[in-house]
Amino acid sequence: MHTHAARGPNFWALGRLTLSTVVSPVQTASKGRTEEKMPPPEGEPQQRLSPAESRALTLRFFHSLGKDVPLPASAEQPDAFHALVRAILSSAAVSTSPAPRVSCTLTVSPAVTNKYNTLHGGAVAAVADAVGMACARAAAGDKEMFLGELSNAYLSAARLHSGAASQRAEETMPPPSQPQEDQGQQMLPPAESRARTLAFFRALGPDAYSALVRALLSSAAVSAAPAPRVSCTLTVSPAVTNVYNTLHGGMVAAVAEAVGMACAQAAAGDKEMLLGELSTAYLAAARVDSEVDVEAQILRKGRSVVVTTIEFRLKDTKKLCYTSRATFYIMPVASL
Repeated sequence: MHTHAARGPNFWALGRLTLSTVVSPVQTASKGRTEEKMPPPEGEPQQRLSPAESRALTLRFFHSLGKDVPLPASAEQPDAFHALVRAILSSAAVSTSPAPRVSCTLTVSPAVTNKYNTLHGGAVAAVADAVGMACARAAAGDKEMFLGELSNAYLSAARLHSGAASQRAEETMPPPSQPQEDQGQQMLPPAESRARTLAFFRALGPDAYSALVRALLSSAAVSAAPAPRVSCTLTVSPAVTNVYNTLHGGMVAAVAEAVGMACAQAAAGDKEMLLGELSTAYLAAARVDSEVDVEAQILRKGRSVVVTTIEFRLKDTKKLCYTSRATFYIMPVASL
């Protein structure tokens, strides 16, 4: 499935989404993924920080992703993550001729920004998942689908209070032989969309996205030798599940970004970094109330770039659910 992002003077992000349709219930088999890993030197035991030091180091990083504010009660309710994604989108339009196309406006609110006051990388992935799925349904009809792969390139930043047009164009479809009544655009009233969005954000509070990511993670451990490695436990709460009661695809990307950056900073030191690319493969599903072991390690490290790989495995069966690869660029950007 090929995708084309809307281009213009403010072209800032590009996503690629692979979806599969499901006609009958199937069992998803886990697939392994081989990465370049740095083998530990023979005879050198793995050194771990004390639990207190590990927790303090990791929590300090996660808190630095945004303002350290309490998670509001509204964000702990079931489907809170899905509601947050819906709330930042407005002015949706759907056209079916000559090929399905879905467009909408994304409002960069304080609830979905990082410490640089720009749109959170995980939120970009969550929106790509939602809008891409809507466009896929417009082409394939009302069929059950699951997300297979999601890749995002981060070309520039969308700043706080800016509006970014998000648009997905799927494979060109031949025009229908018979005219259809719904070939025009269907628009939601702009005033209603804005009012609903602002009301949601007022209830949620600032930095809700980063706070929601932090609230899911626990039991952090950091290993410094022979190569930096960060591990933690992700608890799948009802707040971050989709309609199938499994972990939301956008939240997988958000956790991969956070844990991957923690690992990159362990390798490169206390330097400012920006996310350049994030790719995630969805191999199996993590269901509500399950626990997932998340581990990030360094794949490659250079003077100005760090590449990390992140694996998600079910705690009880060790089954591989998701794999991600994140590329981080060390600032200043002018020297890259």
